[in-house]
Amino acid sequence: DDRARLQNFHNSILGKPWQPQIATINEATIDKLIEASPSYQKGELLEKPKALLMGVDVQQQIFYYMVTAVYESGRMSIVDYGRTISFEDLSILAQQQYRVKGGDETFGIYGAFIDAGYRTSDVYRFCRNSGMWFVPVFGRTKEQKMFVPIRRNDILFDNQYITIVHINDTIFSTNVLLNGLRSGGDESIWFPSNSCKMLKEQLTAVTIQEKKDAKGFIQRELVSKTENHWFDCLKLNLAMHYMIRPDLETEEVTPMPTVQ
Repeated sequence: DDRARLQNFHNSILGKPWQPQIATINEATIDKLIEASPSYQKGELLEKPKALLMGVDVQQQIFYYMVTAVYESGRMSIVDYGRTISFEDLSILAQQQYRVKGGDETFGIYGAFIDAGYRTSDVYRFCRNSGMWFVPVFGRTKEQKMFVPIRRNDILFDNQYITIVHINDTIFSTNVLLNGLRSGGDESIWFPSNSCKMLKEQLTAVTIQEKKDAKGFIQRELVSKTENHWFDCLKLNLAMHYMIRPDLETEEVTPMPTVQ
């Protein structure tokens, strides 16, 4: 899977030109992931999770959300997803409890990343009023001088400091495509048996296309062919998992303060 070494093998050993490749995930790929996942339904946990994470994509009149579980093994499962129409509804959804399959034990959501690239002031205000249980997030690229996976900083909003997070959009989108949605790998994500067609369509809307730049180096370009809101939610959850992973490895993680 090392593109640079594979290109060198084609050029130096085989004496052939390197052809840029495309990483494509289609609905058949998702169906294989569902078949390979332990059997469970939307809204169920497979076992006691280390943490439940929520990602929210903001649109003009609607919000898309996704809840994923992180288990002791490090594997993740999609627990819940859907759409809602108001910030108030998001606050209610964030307080949901999810039950372990076949048991009575329930668990709440640890925290949420919410896209702030759209309706930015509204998102800032909502996050501040939630006590920063919801954290505003911006996707950035290397063209915007974002070279690390994730960065946090505080900004002044309405005479109060709030924390915002910048994530490397290319890194986490690529991780979703090459690891999370690739069947058979140790990092592949588990799916509920009753995953709907719209979820499959949105998760397969993004592809990676490899192109040569002016200097002949292979560059990865993300291409979206249709609506991909739940893909973005999953990307936010992977970014949040990356950020809190040190805590998950050293302590018992409990939900953040209740949303106001």
